[in-house]
Amino acid sequence: MRGWLPLLMVPLLGLLVGTVIGVVVFIALGASDLPLWGRVLIAVLTAPAIPGLAMLLLWTLVAAGSVSRIDRPEWMSREAEAWEQHGSEFRALAASRLVRVIVMAQSIDAAGVELTVATIELRETGGYVIGSILHSDAARKEFAEPAMLFASVTDDVGTVYTALPEPTSGTGNRIVVPFVPVPPPEARALSVRVDQVTFLGPDRDVVEGPWQIDARLTSDR
Repeated sequence: MRGWLPLLMVPLLGLLVGTVIGVVVFIALGASDLPLWGRVLIAVLTAPAIPGLAMLLLWTLVAAGSVSRIDRPEWMSREAEAWEQHGSEFRALAASRLVRVIVMAQSIDAAGVELTVATIELRETGGYVIGSILHSDAARKEFAEPAMLFASVTDDVGTVYTALPEPTSGTGNRIVVPFVPVPPPEARALSVRVDQVTFLGPDRDVVEGPWQIDARLTSDR
């Protein structure tokens, strides 16, 4: 109830202020050619207009505050955080030279969803995991419902990688997941793990994994 008290006080205070302004308007119109009834009418209309405008402004501010408090989807928060911390690295990755392509062509099925990693592109400053993710069910697989996935990249020497959550695109729900930095020369194995997939169709299905595919690296890259 206490939280609503200011909202209840606004129209009362607005009416008081409006009444004062109405009186001032009535007096100010005394020097005009308007008849008495005209001045009274304008003053009476002014009084309720003030609290009405005050309430409109208040509810607009309340609504704006409510909208700003709406939780963003998790993938948006994680993407924003990754860009804030590593934005310059991901921009450099897009322009960096291609060093090596690891052909994978591996698939794994979990929780009715199939993850396929076709290739892993290694560049001078990072890499891209390229593949697809689809429902295992034939009917839903043909539909290729767009999805957002959370992927992580690790290796056998404990390198800390950052991967961007990315939506699928194009025919076959193609995924392209950028990650930084590039694996160090001493790394011999790279693992791609997806913990969660959010399908962006009407049902907004959230499917928990994990799905993990391992790639072997060599020192000659």
